[in-house]
Amino acid sequence: MLHTYIPGVVPPTPAIQRAVSTTAAALKAAGHSVTEISPPANADPFTCLDLASQLLNSDGCVTFNSHRHTCEPSDPGADQLTRIANLPRFVRYLYYLYIRYIRRDVKWATLIRNFSPKSAAENWKLVARRESARAAWHNWWDAEGQRYDFILSPVNATPALPHKAMRDAVSSCGYTFLWNMLDYSAGVIPVSHVDPGKDSLSAPYKTVLKQLGSDNAIARGAWMHYDAAKMAGLPTAVQIIGRRWQEEKVLGCMEVVEKALEQYKDPKTGEGGKYQLMDLID
Repeated sequence: MLHTYIPGVVPPTPAIQRAVSTTAAALKAAGHSVTEISPPANADPFTCLDLASQLLNSDGCVTFNSHRHTCEPSDPGADQLTRIANLPRFVRYLYYLYIRYIRRDVKWATLIRNFSPKSAAENWKLVARRESARAAWHNWWDAEGQRYDFILSPVNATPALPHKAMRDAVSSCGYTFLWNMLDYSAGVIPVSHVDPGKDSLSAPYKTVLKQLGSDNAIARGAWMHYDAAKMAGLPTAVQIIGRRWQEEKVLGCMEVVEKALEQYKDPKTGEGGKYQLMDLID
């Protein structure tokens, strides 16, 4: 069993990191083995995020906009994606150059460079790349010495964000987007709540992101809305990921994680136990 996040892209905020760390500690206390992973070098999470975003919106965001009624407002994040996807090619390239070489934000520049409507031929090339990425992950998980039961991951970098915040945080979806693209089975279970004392930032969010090596627009868009005091009491959760066609196994692993959390108590504070899950149900 193992856990990971998207290195160098969007690190989990303190409340989410605590949820993952608590879950990992609970599993260890229950006698399970937990280790960090190194994703396949040729299909790393950011490469997959870029590929998946192009595949999802290869029609220039036409499909998801087609379901709106006349005069119906759209999600702010969807509006932002639509605007970027439909920029004239030359304008988008100038925007890419500005972000890449003036703002020096390689991650965001990479995402917007090819975020545009695709021809059928271009789309099939993306499908081929997707299948290659899937094969890389399947082979990685099959390799000797790392046939793990499941992957433990955040569900999102932040707890629930304020209304309209997705205008800024729309691209920070990699924790679920990756597994969607790989067609892996996944489930989510609650762990705890945001605690303003334990989960507050130690410094301004931009400073923290620089310290973590993730000072890019994707991470800033999510972290700029993180406020442990305002988010106090919001639920936190973790994600359990298994292989393709292993939904039943993932459900079984979720039960194992749930039982470990119910029995776990923090050795330093004595806090923990069944309340972590039952408080959310109540």
